[in-house]
Amino acid sequence: MTLVKCCVPAALYTLNNNIAVHSQHWLDPVSIQVLGNLKIVATVVVYKLMLHRHIGKQKLLAIGCILVAGVLNGLAGRYAGNATGEDEALVTVRVTMVGVCMMLVLSVSSAIAAVFTEKLLKHEKGGIHFLNVCLYGSGVMMNSATVAMELAGEETQLEGGVHALLASVVKGFTPICWFIVLCQVASGLLMSVVLKYAGNLLRLMIIACAVLVNVLASVLIFSLHIPQLLLFALPILVLGLALYTADRKPS
Repeated sequence: MTLVKCCVPAALYTLNNNIAVHSQHWLDPVSIQVLGNLKIVATVVVYKLMLHRHIGKQKLLAIGCILVAGVLNGLAGRYAGNATGEDEALVTVRVTMVGVCMMLVLSVSSAIAAVFTEKLLKHEKGGIHFLNVCLYGSGVMMNSATVAMELAGEETQLEGGVHALLASVVKGFTPICWFIVLCQVASGLLMSVVLKYAGNLLRLMIIACAVLVNVLASVLIFSLHIPQLLLFALPILVLGLALYTADRKPS
């Protein structure tokens, strides 16, 4: 029964992965990043509806701050691109109704998957490692099914059978790419601990902190020039984090 329940977030995340790829045909990259902040709003709404948790005014204000900061951070990418003369395709606004609808579906399904996962980790029997195996195992099966359907639709025939298919999946993976994969694995496992012992609201704050780390790392490693709009976003983000940590009331 646990495995069946784990198929719910697995199916939703599989849907998200496919929407994230196909939405690029209907939206420009910056618009995707800006509209992606709808996941914050959706997560708060779904969190309250599914878990029946009260969210205090101070925490809501904190979440509002990271939402505004996220939008400003996304818009900063467009102005930075214009300032540095990047490829016009990367900075030209391209927003369609289909793309907006896709991002709405992605935001809602992502929120449901995240909150459902939290509910499973907190209330389902079995240790966190067993539940992680069920969750990620379900995800592998769901994504493998989509790959199989795609290959069947294209009537693709691979010489060498299953071995050749598996080799094609990781073809071109460099050591750096594998390092990124391992980082994502570690991130997923740590997030499962956060969801089990804290919740999705703290997860949103951790993701917000990642923006600060990303900016700092980009400046130190790539000597990146920080866009002016991002300088407005960072104090708002810090304010949101301060408001959240100052609120000791459980949610």
